Amino acid sequence: MRVKYKSQIQSVRSKYLKGKKLSPDEQALIDKELAKKDYQYFNEAKTEKFIIPEKYSADNTFAHTIERIEKCSRSQKRRRIIYLSQTVAAAAVLLLVYNLLFQSYTAKAIVPEILTVSTGYGEHKKVELPDGSKVVLNNLTSLAYPSQFNQKDRKVDLSGEAYFDVQTDENKPFVVSTDRMDVQVHGTLFNLKAYPDEGRTTTSLLKGSVSIKQAGKEPMRVKPDERAIYDLITNTHNIHFDRNLIADTAWMSGILVFDDEPFGYVVNTLKREKNVYFSVINTNLLTLRLTARFMHDESIDDIIGVLSKSLNFSYSYSEKEKLYIIK
Repeated sequence: MRVKYKSQIQSVRSKYLKGKKLSPDEQALIDKELAKKDYQYFNEAKTEKFIIPEKYSADNTFAHTIERIEKCSRSQKRRRIIYLSQTVAAAAVLLLVYNLLFQSYTAKAIVPEILTVSTGYGEHKKVELPDGSKVVLNNLTSLAYPSQFNQKDRKVDLSGEAYFDVQTDENKPFVVSTDRMDVQVHGTLFNLKAYPDEGRTTTSLLKGSVSIKQAGKEPMRVKPDERAIYDLITNTHNIHFDRNLIADTAWMSGILVFDDEPFGYVVNTLKREKNVYFSVINTNLLTLRLTARFMHDESIDDIIGVLSKSLNFSYSYSEKEKLYIIK
């Protein structure tokens, strides 16, 4: 069947090339033969030169070729756009993951610097903390705090005496740690005295609220106008109501106030304030209690002179050792 068709098409093709008139059936064969053939097919033919119909002319064939190329180009362009969009999306996801990992790493890796402020004999200093809270340090006091508070709390370490004006932040409690206890603050004004060489720690609350915490004990709440005293020797806490708590912060105004205090407590305070030393030979004097008030700029000689008359003791002074010997 294929051989018969080939012989027939050859006969019709020869007739067509000679320009003879074709019957409708013969024209149909020629049209079928030339369908989907490009210009190069006819141009390279080994037979006599074709007589090409208009729809198979070089111009039409070229236009058809250009259309096929453009169609292919548009398809490739769409594929490139889709591929580029997918690439950009993947890069954005990778960048987001990297940023999250980097932030998580830096949050864990960066440790805030610990800052320490200290005072010397008879010296006071004012400090503003990262959260805006303000602190005034009394003499021979050390305050350590981070350059930036964490997300959970605001913790500082105190050795000595300081007055705190704490900014309120219910989500981040303010905690003052001493070597004996912690004081948790709830936005307040208070004075905390915690010298390592004294046998007691005193918390005086002027405004707000604080909780005193010790290991193994229930927290103790302190209210305004209350003074909480922890006795190291007896390991007990006592809270006293006193409307005259302003005396506990008089040191900020340059006034030394002693309200029914033992003489041993007085000489320890004078030691820090005046940078002198004491040797109390008559130890019975250490438990005697007194009430007195002195200005910061009064000389230590004048102060000791007043105290010697009140408690009836004698004394001598070694300038070389800066030592008062009390008998």
